[in-house]
Amino acid sequence: SMAASGVTLGVTDASFGLLIGSSGIVFQGDGSLTLTGGGFGGVHADTVSLRYNNTGTAYSGHSLAFASDYSYTFSNMPASTSFQAASVSGLRASVGDAISINGDFGFEVDDTANTMTVVSHNATAKAVAGDFGVGVENADLGLFFSSAGRVLEARGGLYVNLGDQVSLSADTVAVRWNTTSVDFSNEALTAAGLGYTYGPGLVAGLQEVAIGGASLNGGSGSVLPSGTAVRATFMTIASSA
Repeated sequence: SMAASGVTLGVTDASFGLLIGSSGIVFQGDGSLTLTGGGFGGVHADTVSLRYNNTGTAYSGHSLAFASDYSYTFSNMPASTSFQAASVSGLRASVGDAISINGDFGFEVDDTANTMTVVSHNATAKAVAGDFGVGVENADLGLFFSSAGRVLEARGGLYVNLGDQVSLSADTVAVRWNTTSVDFSNEALTAAGLGYTYGPGLVAGLQEVAIGGASLNGGSGSVLPSGTAVRATFMTIASSA
């Protein structure tokens, strides 16, 4: 398992490869996901690959064999003296009380800073209130955990469920959530070989679903004119033409 800032990710029922030498340890385990802390709940995933390397040497594609009966090949194992990362496929989880996410994600721990970074390039992130929800799909997502709190941003296509009587379209959508006292605007993240850069305006305390170029229609016709900017502060909606 690997852990930082109250978040622990591990693998169970795993097949694994382990190499121990004078320069350090290389480990990779592939199996079922465990993910606790950090506000994560309702966690399900298809597969997880957990990787560790402190040797300073790259081991990607390196194969181990034992008595001709057992073998294992390391996947993405870059040269590092502090590499702790995981790739999770088909993750479905809630983060805190208001956000749910799903997709394929990379996780990486920095032991020195006690932080965990999470990145996805094909995710869904949505804010849900009862039967209604709004957010992004087919999105790029960055999520950062530290002792100061958590910071999430996801940008992509519109996901919306406002009931049968209301339809919403939009040009741009972003879910943005910063529980820290730090401005994370334009900060770059990397996790398990994936990268993401936060957009501008990700200020301390921000919690919103920002929708640009919105058109909202109800049963009696247009509610918001086309091109309206909508900011839903986790389901409390304000708009500006």
